[in-house]
Amino acid sequence: MSFLELQKTIIYGPIASRRLGPSLGINVSSTVANICSFDCIYCQYGPTTYHVASSRGFDHMLPSTADVAQALRDALGSVPPPDYITFSGNGEPTLHPEFPAMVEAVRGVRDEICPAAKLAVLSNSSTVDRPEIRAALASLDAAIMKLDAGSPQLFAAINVLAPGVSFDDILEGLAALDDFTVQSCFVAGNAGNADDAAVADYVGAVAAVKPSAVQIYTTDRPVARSGVQMVPRERLAAIARRVCEEAGVPADIY
Repeated sequence: MSFLELQKTIIYGPIASRRLGPSLGINVSSTVANICSFDCIYCQYGPTTYHVASSRGFDHMLPSTADVAQALRDALGSVPPPDYITFSGNGEPTLHPEFPAMVEAVRGVRDEICPAAKLAVLSNSSTVDRPEIRAALASLDAAIMKLDAGSPQLFAAINVLAPGVSFDDILEGLAALDDFTVQSCFVAGNAGNADDAAVADYVGAVAAVKPSAVQIYTTDRPVARSGVQMVPRERLAAIARRVCEEAGVPADIY
């Protein structure tokens, strides 16, 4: 099975994001391994290399705040101004032990060189129970947070949580976060989350955490596990309608 190659640099792109438009990516994870608190069955990078709830102990593999700020400064001097500067990359960005400081440093470079660009993060939500992470997320223009299922059993089956990561803690953390977007991947086959019962639980969870919006999509690339299948666009649209009607949250499909 062929997966996407890991990002080899701190800054990558700009890429044409379906959700954000032209987006300059910031990879604050390792460039040689996938360090993540999830091992999602649909991950485009394949199975997680280091499946951990904290990246402490991996500091020698991670860029420093100064490295990230300098790499962004260099990139913004050589590419067209992006619409967004987005923390994402090879693993969960908020696992980086300096993530709050990195947000501040990136904002400083953005304000100096490209003040019209917005700051975003694509996060799996595994650290949102931590107050310092919520504060950093709240300071961004767009916090896009993963929530793929509404029951702990299905959530664990799809996202495969590292020891120490709790579904209940994630829901509580999201509920304490203001003005964020939920991003959800729906798959069929093994551990599918698009059937009526799974969608009912999911809509209930969305209603409980009260995001500002929901982004719904399915996989369109090689994935980490065999037996994982795409969900038809018509089904995604039906799920989005349920989110709008039953949870009262705007939902779009991508």
